[in-house]
Amino acid sequence: MPAPSNTRRSLPEHTVDCWVAADVLGRFPDAQLWAPTQRGSDNWDTAFQLGPTKCFILENKATEPLASKPTEHKITVDLPQLIRYIDVAGAPVYYVLPAPPWAAATTTATLDPVAPVPEASRCRTGRQCGHGTSVHGPFMNWAYVIDLLSLVTFIARYRRPRGDSYSIPARELDKIPGAVTLDEFLEGVELCHAGGVPYADAATARRGWQQDASNRRALAMELLGGPDFYYRFRPESGFAPGGRSGVLAVAVAMAVASRSS
Repeated sequence: MPAPSNTRRSLPEHTVDCWVAADVLGRFPDAQLWAPTQRGSDNWDTAFQLGPTKCFILENKATEPLASKPTEHKITVDLPQLIRYIDVAGAPVYYVLPAPPWAAATTTATLDPVAPVPEASRCRTGRQCGHGTSVHGPFMNWAYVIDLLSLVTFIARYRRPRGDSYSIPARELDKIPGAVTLDEFLEGVELCHAGGVPYADAATARRGWQQDASNRRALAMELLGGPDFYYRFRPESGFAPGGRSGVLAVAVAMAVASRSS
């Protein structure tokens, strides 16, 4: 993995983790959450004790200022991590990519210890943040969720990758085919057309996820122009992405979701 960037974040990953968790629990108060998590550890057994369940991973991304325009935000996608997520069988992964409504440079300064929360934090709810709710609304309206293959398709077809990472200007997130707002994604989980397939038990889920991984590998290699680029980042045996901030495991029992709707 590349060394961590020294660039100050305009929206830190830990903050994105907290805001995403708040919205997930706002929609599904009984959802099982764990962070940081290890995708590929395959320990979802307890998630199915409440009946048919959707399990998925949210890979939450920070933003930082664009070098060419410090008022705007960008998200950096680590390509080795993306390929490893495609390769490792397990619960489906979705990237959460925010498009903050404030000027990026206003939240990169070191915060005063007596005022540790910037005014931009009000944008989580969209209330009294100075931008007006009619402009951007709450966080779930300006954070976008995209599945692995849609992200690979976008990078491969529209912005051919060069090197180990790829940066996406936040202003372009709503133009990525397949991207939906976090609000739309969570509604889709509730209506059972997003967040993967609900499985009755862990053993059935593992078989389904294994087949999904096989299909993903084949499609990703085709999109990336063959196996050379793909296998450059293929994980070694036993590798499990995650185990750090930015990775949130979510299990939603569909019986619970139905009762709350």
